[in-house]
Amino acid sequence: MSFAMNIVNRLYWVKKVLIILYNLRAKLIFNKFGKNSKIYWPGEIQNGQFMSIGNNCYIKKYAWIQAIKIDKDPEFILGDYSYINRLCQIVLIDSIVIGKYVTISDNVFITDCTHGYKDVNLSVMEHSLVSLMPVSIGDGGWIGRNATIMGCKIGKHCVIGNSAFVTKDIPDYCVVVGNPAKIIKRYNFETQQWEKTDIEGNFLN
Repeated sequence: MSFAMNIVNRLYWVKKVLIILYNLRAKLIFNKFGKNSKIYWPGEIQNGQFMSIGNNCYIKKYAWIQAIKIDKDPEFILGDYSYINRLCQIVLIDSIVIGKYVTISDNVFITDCTHGYKDVNLSVMEHSLVSLMPVSIGDGGWIGRNATIMGCKIGKHCVIGNSAFVTKDIPDYCVVVGNPAKIIKRYNFETQQWEKTDIEGNFLN
């Protein structure tokens, strides 16, 4: 084996050991860390005692999940078979609940709060965090790359397009795109097809 190949092989095994150690640590810092779930190094978890991870979940590299206690214990739940991909940031002070079989693409931002800015004598970062509404994402959803979800509920089996900015509740079985986000399609169980809608989700004639 060449010197270069030997170095590559050693680095591979070092990485494997780091991942194993990182996941052993995860079982200690999370309130619950389900069977066959995996968190990839590097990433950052703040206050994992407020977080419950289901079975067969993946949290990919550079994900940043912050549960910040202000007035009460926050709650973060990730349902079974759900994936949080690279460079995602999730911030909560109240509640964020992600259902089962949800795929969250790279660089998605999800939060139930925002920074205040009322006092112009203070910078935004000097203001306290302000609660919006608890966030929930229903089973079977897909959140596209670079999307933002703030203080709203998204129904089950929804598709949130790339770079969508979602701040209002979305019913079940909708396709949502844009900034601000708008519903463009919804599944019609009578025709068993995805059909175009107005921005409120009403089928177009």
